[in-house]
Amino acid sequence: MILREADDIEQSKEYDVDGVLGSTRKGCRVLYLVKWLDYPDRKDWTGEPYDNFSVGGLEKLREFHRQNPGTPRDYRLTESSTPIHPGCMSKPKGLKHDRGVVG
Repeated sequence: MILREADDIEQSKEYDVDGVLGSTRKGCRVLYLVKWLDYPDRKDWTGEPYDNFSVGGLEKLREFHRQNPGTPRDYRLTESSTPIHPGCMSKPKGLKHDRGVVG
């Protein structure tokens, strides 16, 4: 059992965020474009959800949003006036409404 625990620890690597370069909305989710420390090539940058950030990474998210206030923001970053909540529902085009067609 001890070997399994040690093996689990080795498999859970953490990487340092060099910077958050953008955010996009994918459905009801916000993904952040992350440049990783010691991985300068664009091909190594990834889109990460809020849940993947540790404490230090969350500070990078806040810094990104201070500098880019109009970009999509995860609802758990409370400084936003227009947060994206995971339970959001976007209206599909042509949705029937009691006053006609919406969209």
